[in-house]
Amino acid sequence: MNFIENIFGIEVWEEYKHEYKGEVIDIQRNFELKKRTVNESSERSELFLQFPRSLFDKYEEFYSKPFTTENGVSRHKDKLRIPREKIISLFDESTTAIINHTRELLQKPCLVKVKSILLIGGFSDSAILRNKVIKEFSEMTVMCPDDAVLSVVKGAVIFGNTPGLIQERVSPLTYGIACDVPFDADKHSKSTLRYYNNRPMCCWVFKVLVRKGDTVVIGKNDFETIFHPTRAQDTKATIGVYSSTENDPMYTFGPFVQELGILELDIPDTSLGKFREINVCLIFKSTELTVIAKEGGNLVSGKFNCLG
Repeated sequence: MNFIENIFGIEVWEEYKHEYKGEVIDIQRNFELKKRTVNESSERSELFLQFPRSLFDKYEEFYSKPFTTENGVSRHKDKLRIPREKIISLFDESTTAIINHTRELLQKPCLVKVKSILLIGGFSDSAILRNKVIKEFSEMTVMCPDDAVLSVVKGAVIFGNTPGLIQERVSPLTYGIACDVPFDADKHSKSTLRYYNNRPMCCWVFKVLVRKGDTVVIGKNDFETIFHPTRAQDTKATIGVYSSTENDPMYTFGPFVQELGILELDIPDTSLGKFREINVCLIFKSTELTVIAKEGGNLVSGKFNCLG
């Protein structure tokens, strides 16, 4: 709402937001509707946008003068008369961000063969956005269905009723487990240093099993790893499950890492010491991540949300 702040003033808008929450929602709704109908090719030199009378009253109360004209925007009854160029300029930041993000995605090796772009969601109804996407990606087929705003809702309903329709998806996060590795002073933080049987170890290392952007097949056991007990006499193995917004997190702590849960696996037979193999695998379901850990005949599993 920087546009409104520049016209009425930051102080006026801040006070108004706290006193007239319902009217603020109406203003946002009007902007949402207007952004779908604004067209660069329109011959009209100015556009009108409805605002509550209470906002003009708040302006007059604060500045002790009626609202007439600010930053090229004038009042016409309970509407603002806004130059078309100013309205169109409001789209620059958002449309540029969408174009840049799309171009970045299309440069990924797994997407180099993509030849079509499908626009969905409320903003897809904007002719300005559609025209910019068509212009920037002229070598591709750009499609926008009728009622694009409902496409997301319809997709969610269909998926909720028949989740088996989606067999693959791109992981929105990186998933892994916590493990201990030999300490390397050149690579590891000193705060992670611990000694086990007089051996320096780095704790809380993020062992990546699924990387952000990887394609996962629903219900298929594609992500496995094997690790060993830290100490020969251990009779329990703790498997910490984590997710991260980073591609390659080093540790299982920090602002970009979230703990999903902890599994405890009984490993009572210590005859093989540290040479016991603990197998951990990840299986993605429709909306859940199942983690299974086993050693010999011992097994433990847990389910975690994987919608990101």
